[in-house]
Amino acid sequence: MADILASVERAHEGCQIGSYPFFRDGRVGANFVVRSTEQATLTACLEDLVTRLRADGRELVPGGI
Repeated sequence: MADILASVERAHEGCQIGSYPFFRDGRVGANFVVRSTEQATLTACLEDLVTRLRADGRELVPGGI
């Protein structure tokens, strides 16, 4: 997971990604926060992150749990 996050962050200058792992109700997961001062950069970074996570077989829950 760290490799995916680092790669996406490097590909989108001006974006920072925070990772917040959790263990809740017997589930293991992570919430991600992506920050940027530019909306277009933020949108591109989020789309790239979602694409790479899905390609890695990760289950996504928009908005987190």
